[in-house]
Amino acid sequence: MKKNDGFSVPLGLVDYINPILYAITTYIIIINMREVMKTPFYELFIIGAAISLLFGLIIPTGKLIVGLGLIKFRMPVILVFLVNSGIFLSGLILFQTITHLKLALFLEIILFFLLLLFIIYLKSKKTNTIAVLIGAIGYLMIYIYL
Repeated sequence: MKKNDGFSVPLGLVDYINPILYAITTYIIIINMREVMKTPFYELFIIGAAISLLFGLIIPTGKLIVGLGLIKFRMPVILVFLVNSGIFLSGLILFQTITHLKLALFLEIILFFLLLLFIIYLKSKKTNTIAVLIGAIGYLMIYIYL
């Protein structure tokens, strides 16, 4: 088997745990919030969860393929960014649900976070930093909801 930049089959398999648990949790939230959330927010929550799950499954699949030695693969930062963007969107929607923010204020909060992240990116020039911050903010809002 070739050297695979630290990726292995066990690592690839273990990395499936997070998306699977996220899918189960998301399903439970969707079942419980179907009647509570307004339709556009409910749909946005499902879109955010779908983005997170789709790209969250691509990452361990890539690691597994590399671990098997089938291809050489460098994890693009954009995948992490997309996973965390979906988590961020889901977290924002849950935050809006518990606080009952008006749509205009909700959009202002989103704009504020995007501007803050853009300023951080301009100062650091590191996409990884932005991806991690987006995920952290999203998870924080999900934890507030729970």
